[in-house]
Amino acid sequence: MKKIISVMQKTTRWCCENPAWTLLFIVLLSLGIKFILWRVDPMISRDASFYLHNIRDWQESGIMPQSFIPPMFYCLVRAVMTLGLGPEHAGVWLNLVSGSLLTVIIYGIAMESTCSRKISLFAAALMAFHSSINALSHEVQRDVPYLFFAGAAVWLAIAGFRRKKWYLLAAAGAFTALSLATRYETLEIILIVFCTLTVFAAVRCFSWKQSIGYGLSFTCAFFSVLILFFIVSGYNDVCAHYRYYFGEKLQAVGLLPADETGGK
Repeated sequence: MKKIISVMQKTTRWCCENPAWTLLFIVLLSLGIKFILWRVDPMISRDASFYLHNIRDWQESGIMPQSFIPPMFYCLVRAVMTLGLGPEHAGVWLNLVSGSLLTVIIYGIAMESTCSRKISLFAAALMAFHSSINALSHEVQRDVPYLFFAGAAVWLAIAGFRRKKWYLLAAAGAFTALSLATRYETLEIILIVFCTLTVFAAVRCFSWKQSIGYGLSFTCAFFSVLILFFIVSGYNDVCAHYRYYFGEKLQAVGLLPADETGGK
């Protein structure tokens, strides 16, 4: 028993002294677990079928799908398809890789929050075995890319608040834009960032000048990345997508006739 404890202590010490190699091992372990689960149980859920149908329609017609789903996930899958993969394999590999890299993001968030390498590495290792993430990562789902972008935004925002660096908050704004283009739930992150800046200024952790500067950095990066996404993805296609989405919402509350929505 003493030998086992001694080996565990030496392993833990080596891992804490070499976090880069340990993280690389955890990422590869996570990727391996997800890949095995995919090969053992390559199922396609109802949502995955819907996404694949829209991607195939886009591939055949050349027109971006006009639905309630934000377009970033479709664009990412189409980008992976340029490597010669079909829609299903492209979507799965996108999730396998982004799901495995979530371990690095969890390490970063834990490191900024606790300043403990041991706790952060254990958190990353736990993420590698997280059953829900592993289940989502071997399907064609938009949840994993969303968690990757949102997690990166949270990590950079925490780092920016802690270190008082405007460029970290600008990077958080950039990832928030990518996350918003994947799922609309990202709006909560924007609210949290600005509420945090306001509270920190009120309790004098930051001056009001600093808080306004950090807020502007976040906002400018956020809108710059959104505009860049519009340009790269095709301005007319993205605009048509959002006209369809918001047109349906306005029609639902009776503010727009049915024949004036983007897809009606």
